[in-house]
Amino acid sequence: LFIAFAPRHRLGGALALVGLAGLWFAIVLRFHVAYSPYMWVRSDIEAFWILWGCVAALALALAAARALLAHVTTPLLSLIAVPLALFSLLLSGLDWKIVGGLSFATAAATPLLLLGTLGHPRAPLARFLELRPLTWLGRISFSLYLWQELFFVWDTDRSRPLGWLQAPPLNIVAQVSAATMLSGGA
Repeated sequence: LFIAFAPRHRLGGALALVGLAGLWFAIVLRFHVAYSPYMWVRSDIEAFWILWGCVAALALALAAARALLAHVTTPLLSLIAVPLALFSLLLSGLDWKIVGGLSFATAAATPLLLLGTLGHPRAPLARFLELRPLTWLGRISFSLYLWQELFFVWDTDRSRPLGWLQAPPLNIVAQVSAATMLSGGA
């Protein structure tokens, strides 16, 4: 879809897609359209997380947007994503407007957190993220993401064909071991 937009319209197009994804998310939450226990792993529900990252990347390509991002990605201001994420988790049982709004706001703030650490590499958070265990975790993170599908059985109705390898805490050990061996992250 981004390729379909002319280069000068890509940022606006990305913002429009974020808005549409957020609107669809609100409709699903409010009216239970296409609602299911598995909806949190569907692309149409989680799209705005990826789209906000696209918006940030496209904004970096424009001088005016870069100037705005420089103001909102100061080390302290970019940390807004952390309490938003915590509130999203803690308040997940509340009204759909709160859950949806917090999730959307957290998704929007997460790229600011990342840009804040990139733009201020000497800030405490950026230095923390450069610690050896965290950089190692970053190197294997995609592999971890893929392996969690095998080792984490979230639905109690599903069988556990791997038995004890899918039960906590051994599922974490199995996931990290597989991710490390198969991603070359050791």
